[in-house]
Order: sequence, then C-alpha cells, then structure tokens
Amino acid sequence: MGINYAVILQVAVFGLIVAVLHTILEKSGREEYAQVLVLLGVIVVMFTVIRWMNDLFSTIRAMFQF
Repeated sequence: MGINYAVILQVAVFGLIVAVLHTILEKSGREEYAQVLVLLGVIVVMFTVIRWMNDLFSTIRAMFQF
C-alpha cells in the first residue's frame, strides 16, 4: 500500500495541458472552444478521481472485513 503518485502526476500533467490549450484557444479568439475544453478536462479529471476513490474505498472495505 502507499500513496499512488502516478494518479496525482497524471491529473497535474493533464491540468497543465488543458491550461496551455485553453490559453492558446483564447488567444486565437475561440473562447467557446476554450470553455468546452475546460469543461471536458474537468469531467475527465473527475472520472479519474472517482475511480481512484472507488479503489480507496474498496481497499478500506477489504481491510476492515474480518
């Protein structure tokens, strides 16, 4: 067991990529696409975190079963 740093790093890198693409889209005058990109980025990260939390709760549930 331990902290899974890969998930944290994956979310951070994905956030940086979305931020850079958002800036590029805004500078090119495509604010609508930039907003959609951010929304999709948040959804993808939320699914990643939900999957990670599900694994965490499964581990906790298995640990406390006698």
